[in-house]
Amino acid sequence: MYTVRNFLLLLATIISLSVAYYFLFALPAHNRKILQLEHEKLEAVQKAKEEKEEATQTAEERKIVEEKRQAEKQSWEFNAFIKEEEAKEEQRNRRIEAEEKETNRRIEAYQREMNLQYCLQAAGERYWDYIKLNGTPVPYKEGTYTAPQHIWDNARKDKKEAFDECYRRWGH
Repeated sequence: MYTVRNFLLLLATIISLSVAYYFLFALPAHNRKILQLEHEKLEAVQKAKEEKEEATQTAEERKIVEEKRQAEKQSWEFNAFIKEEEAKEEQRNRRIEAEEKETNRRIEAYQREMNLQYCLQAAGERYWDYIKLNGTPVPYKEGTYTAPQHIWDNARKDKKEAFDECYRRWGH
């Protein structure tokens, strides 16, 4: 039972780590490469356009065109910076969300474990309460009781049913 559970937990961990790796590292790297390729394509197109325009322009026109190019380049660089910052923020948000989910999962697992322990302890106490109520204390032996066999059998059966219910409800 525990080996299947451990295997499933290991499998779930591997899958969640794979997904986290994809979203935290692989996808942002891929997006950066795509942005770089788009930037290189844009520069190549602009350079071809510039060479064509330079052949037909005067010196004054070239100065105006150069100023426009510088403004466009600065605008493009600013837009690229904004996109990069947005991507970083999105990556941080995904990481925080993943950490919150993991924390919540751990809290829920801890709560289930505590509820299971409480339930098992309560079942054990009910067992001894039943024995104390239906049995007779042995003189000079504190905590020792005698009872007919059917009392012990009923108490054991009730305890087993309570344990089974605890494991069904809170167990692993």
